[in-house]
Amino acid sequence: MPKQCWAKSLGDCQGKLSKEHTFSATVLDELQIEVTSPATNQLPRTFGIASLSAKILCKEHNSRSSPLDSAAGKFREVMDECTRLASVRREMPPRKSWTTHLFEVDGPLIERWFLKTLINVEQTFPNPSSCWERGSVERQPSEHLVRMVYGQLNFSDGTGLHAVVHEGLYQSYRRVFQCTTKVIDPGGVIVAGAFSFYGLNLALVLDPELPGQSLAVEGTSPEHLANGTAMLHPHKLWFYVHGAKSHAIRFNWGQIPTNRTPWRIDIL
Repeated sequence: MPKQCWAKSLGDCQGKLSKEHTFSATVLDELQIEVTSPATNQLPRTFGIASLSAKILCKEHNSRSSPLDSAAGKFREVMDECTRLASVRREMPPRKSWTTHLFEVDGPLIERWFLKTLINVEQTFPNPSSCWERGSVERQPSEHLVRMVYGQLNFSDGTGLHAVVHEGLYQSYRRVFQCTTKVIDPGGVIVAGAFSFYGLNLALVLDPELPGQSLAVEGTSPEHLANGTAMLHPHKLWFYVHGAKSHAIRFNWGQIPTNRTPWRIDIL
């Protein structure tokens, strides 16, 4: 079957199919990408940057998704600086308080970028046994998912970007971006994408119920930690160094309700 623009359901394709990075170039650099999906037999597989592009979007829809790529690049820059600051302060003598720093990222744009990335993964590594809607044989994402990517529809209640918090899980800040596609059997319906972004465990949830589903990237969550706690639309992530507040990332969600449950990472 000839390749098609996965956003064709919008009805406004323009130009030829252009190469789209499966994972935005703004987060790649020298990063390695690890993917776990039905197409990789649910086993982690690492890819180099050069192999991670495909003709899956027309020139128009590729261009219109640029703000999402820019937001992802900003998120990566923030994580770079948070990691650098944590490393510097970790080597300093402990103190009761630090001069705190606050970094901000755009929540809705990041959320839409993760959805776009999940679709890109499924288009680049297609698997005939998985689908976006129960009973569908169409490989293209549904129109409502495409409209969410391009900001024309909102995520429904209970769906969207979640922080997945595992108490006691050591955070590793390898510059590796990991993705696991979550499906429900039987039927092979794609219900979520689990991501590790600089060691942050995040999930893009499409089904608010997700019966019995773990939202962790394959191989990153020890069995004794179970599935972790999922927080929809987290408000702020605090980094503690030597037990004291050091710096934070605030996710700006605009008018979207946020989860203000404390989310912290301890740098010992």
